[in-house]
Amino acid sequence: MLEHVTCSVCVFAQQIPPEAMIFSAAAMFAWPPLARHLIDTYSWRGACLIMSAICLHGVPLGALLRPPRMKKVFNVKGVVRF
Repeated sequence: MLEHVTCSVCVFAQQIPPEAMIFSAAAMFAWPPLARHLIDTYSWRGACLIMSAICLHGVPLGALLRPPRMKKVFNVKGVVRF
């Protein structure tokens, strides 16, 4: 569960305000009680299935977490600036 936090902090540290990272902290805080509830309700196999489905939803969202492309700007002399 820490991969998305690491990616967010390393890549987007200058672009995302610290308040936006509160959701990640809240999700990490809520995961163990959710896991305990799912294990008690659906046994460990059902809990693993549901938790893996929750994590699988993060795959397309993680694909969207990439650095923005920088535009190349050419000045009069042909020098590339980013």
